[in-house]
Amino acid sequence: MDPGPLDKQILTDQDNHISKVIWEGQELGPLKCIPADPLNEFWELNESPEELVRMVGLHNVASIAKMKIHHGIIWALVERWRPETNTFHFNFGEATITLKDVAYIYGLPIDGRLVTGRTISRVEEMRALCYELLETVPNQTLDCMGAQIKYTWFRLHFGRCPEEASEEIVQRYTHAYLFYLVAQQICSNTSGSRGNGYLLELFRTFERYAWGPACLANLYRTLGKATRLKDGIRTLTGPLQLLQIWAFSRMKIGRPIERDWDRIEFAFPLCLMWHQRLKGFNLLSNTSSVREQLDKQEDIDNFVWQPYIQYGDRLLEHVEDEEMALFGSQTVLIYFGVFENHNVCRVMKQFGLKQTVPPTWKPPLLQDERGSTSARDYQIRRKEINRMWEDRWQNIIDGEPDDTAHHSDEYLAWYRGITHLRIGRGTGNMDAPRNVVEDQSVVKLGLSIVEDLSTIILSWGEMATGSLQRSLRENSS
Repeated sequence: MDPGPLDKQILTDQDNHISKVIWEGQELGPLKCIPADPLNEFWELNESPEELVRMVGLHNVASIAKMKIHHGIIWALVERWRPETNTFHFNFGEATITLKDVAYIYGLPIDGRLVTGRTISRVEEMRALCYELLETVPNQTLDCMGAQIKYTWFRLHFGRCPEEASEEIVQRYTHAYLFYLVAQQICSNTSGSRGNGYLLELFRTFERYAWGPACLANLYRTLGKATRLKDGIRTLTGPLQLLQIWAFSRMKIGRPIERDWDRIEFAFPLCLMWHQRLKGFNLLSNTSSVREQLDKQEDIDNFVWQPYIQYGDRLLEHVEDEEMALFGSQTVLIYFGVFENHNVCRVMKQFGLKQTVPPTWKPPLLQDERGSTSARDYQIRRKEINRMWEDRWQNIIDGEPDDTAHHSDEYLAWYRGITHLRIGRGTGNMDAPRNVVEDQSVVKLGLSIVEDLSTIILSWGEMATGSLQRSLRENSS
């Protein structure tokens, strides 16, 4: 059986997607996830720096605790990620991580100034920036790789701010702290050990940025690159806790989690509650077992479209109304040279709306592959894309309210034609995935055929009975 897509107008990069070789029986070898190191384990802030961290909107993500990342779950999700749509393609439809998830799980601000500006590639420029904002510079040989700075250098020189420090010194230590926090938790690279020096420029005046969209843009970008065969990515970094909590919040995936919510008090951001729930949960699942689990995920009722309803009004105390209004914005997510579509029109059920066949598909935005290693000014270079973010308030989705779990027949008929449903071949019925959710038109056709056959069989029976009776009368006479 061909797992699809039958209509190749949307998943245009299927031949370069890892699902292609997995379906052909090829495993991709060792896969690794590098989780970000929480700063609270080795970085001490006093009251003054904490106030500055709150001012820029990063106080919630600063509270993230260490969490074991379940590699098998992450990589099985990567196999179902489609960079053409920025959604996971499950058996029952599309789903994705949205700005709502970033706001609730990580507590990052959604609105604010774009996380963009000038990148630098020359070591001399990076060292000059460090001297200006930190009054010390990393060793060009030991502490840098190009214009990237090793995290160990920041920990060694800025891990603890002196108690009686002047305002100027407090700002220096806070510059270093914020660099480390953003480079680790929001936009880390595949090295997992260093960050781009140009990030320091963002904290010159301690402004509040749209950190949520930047975080989500980087997660989308990381997932997309990991799906492409030509990139050969075998290591994932970045906001992996966000992805893992998103998955655990919505479906039973991997091994069962025994710890119940009843024993956990509400805390914000929600990653704090999940840290408590997953504490001691060390039963890891391998990628192939989770893959099979997702391939057999036939019951849409097992997917929770709106997991945050259970918290009632408690989330309203932590996220502003204006921020919530942007959750459903069909906009662009921006982080310097990373531009990703926030395709909420494809996951309307995650916002309590009936899912319709999405509007005409638009290809992903053109990425700047050399953005992190070349000198660019993205405020000037990609003005037209930045303006798409400025229109975010005019592009909020609307639709018919729908709190049911199931999609319409029209949507499902369309979806089964454009997607690649099954990842692994498994051992079961290979035709099962395309019949995961019944298409009523097909069912009606099947019933019609059965009724016709029944009529024919009854007619044959009546004819046979009549012939037998005539034969008996003739013999008796």
